[in-house]
Amino acid sequence: MSAEETISARLEPVLSAVAERIHYAEGRRTNYSVMAAAFIAAGLTILTFAVGVLDHLWLRYAAFGGAFSLLCVGLALIWLFNRQTNRYPFTGATQAWKWFYRDALLDQKKFDTTWRSYFAWGSDKGRVEAEYSSQLPLYRQRIMGLDSDSTNLDQDIEQLYVLHNGAIYKPSPETPEGVAFEACAAAVRADCAALYP
Repeated sequence: MSAEETISARLEPVLSAVAERIHYAEGRRTNYSVMAAAFIAAGLTILTFAVGVLDHLWLRYAAFGGAFSLLCVGLALIWLFNRQTNRYPFTGATQAWKWFYRDALLDQKKFDTTWRSYFAWGSDKGRVEAEYSSQLPLYRQRIMGLDSDSTNLDQDIEQLYVLHNGAIYKPSPETPEGVAFEACAAAVRADCAALYP
């Protein structure tokens, strides 16, 4: 087994573990948006009762207070969701085309559509279809280049590097994600130390 094959075999489980950590974090983040929608819906529902149905003044004040509290919690969860949205400043420098669509497409911006396409495709459909046809042969050439162990390994290493850089913008090391990431990083360091004593 060549050095490239050995490293690729050792990187494969690390890439999977790091990707799984990201899926976990994204799933947790999605829960924030669902909870926010539920709190806001409950707050608005209680508010409509307070305005239209409740006859006693003290019940109306209590309902206003509860509705206001639920709305505030919902808005706070939306703020938390937005704070955890992936905003990575380094993505313009990545070249991990084997792994990411934005790097795989030779010119991703050519696939962008106008806001009008949400209502009707218009000329965007034909333009995007033509771009798809023109970029596919070039993408196919890139994929065929992965038969080279060094090219394949280079793409895996860059992907792992991108994931490690992305972890900087994830929650702190005290969180479950941070602990899992540190365990993955320790495994990578141990594998590299064993491979290159």
